[in-house]
Amino acid sequence: MAAAREERIKIWLRKPELECLTCLCEKGGFGLILEEQEESKILADGLRGLTDENMEKLRTGVALQLWDKKFVRFDGGEKLEHASGITPYFVDGRDIMSDHTLETGIAILAADQVIKSGKDFDHITGVLTGSTSLANRVGDILGIPKLLIKEEPREHGAERLVNARSTGENLLMIEDLLVTGGSLFRNIDRAYKGGFNTTLAVAIWDREEGASLNAETREVNLQSLFTRTQIFGILDEYRPGVITSEMRESVRSYADLVRKEQGLPSVREEKIMSREERRVFAEERRGQLRQVEKPSHRMRVLAAVAVGALVVGAATCLWGR
Repeated sequence: MAAAREERIKIWLRKPELECLTCLCEKGGFGLILEEQEESKILADGLRGLTDENMEKLRTGVALQLWDKKFVRFDGGEKLEHASGITPYFVDGRDIMSDHTLETGIAILAADQVIKSGKDFDHITGVLTGSTSLANRVGDILGIPKLLIKEEPREHGAERLVNARSTGENLLMIEDLLVTGGSLFRNIDRAYKGGFNTTLAVAIWDREEGASLNAETREVNLQSLFTRTQIFGILDEYRPGVITSEMRESVRSYADLVRKEQGLPSVREEKIMSREERRVFAEERRGQLRQVEKPSHRMRVLAAVAVGALVVGAATCLWGR
């Protein structure tokens, strides 16, 4: 697996436009903990730069840059609007594409995660619109054809929900930020309707507000490069004091509130759940979802029957005339 990872990324690193990886270390672009000049070139060296140790250094650097370049912001007294409502902190995933070096580092981490999964993919896509650029970058690294999943078919053109020319149904999906996972799951459903099965979803940042357990309930293979806890841990080590106890408590309380609204255990409760407890919990919630879906299915059937009866009645009246 390590050899495959090395070969795949080594080929990709030959592209001249991606020499930013050398600059990234030599100029301290990621603020990595690299002391010697020889070490500072490791990440751009296809032969030596792909060890697990150096991937971990890259992870640390990405986490620090997300903070240092203010892609992660705290409210500072004013609550920030977010897809999940009013939140004490905001992760600006969509703006990452404007930072070529940072997006490159994240793309390599994502590609590495994909290779470690041991799965083969026929296509790659990103959840619209914030993840499409990153998905394209990961696709370039791994040599996976891209496709586009639209929210709804356009009235003009081919009127397809999924735009793809190549064959095969195994799909890799990229997401920038996970809250409850709603946007990701809707995209997975659209892909399925278009004939594609999402066998792995990779996200940059999991806010730990329910997406992980929701994915298990829906039997989605979901992996994240970072969780909020991991990011805060890196900041505690290399940027001590930037995350205050008040910040930490407000974020935890908010996450627990979002989870409670979904009928999920708190962050702390989830962390101590065993694998078997998670399996049982997901299975029970799966059964509850099926029960919720059944009435709506019956209503659709009844509506269809009612419409059919009206059509027959109207036809009978016309025939009688």
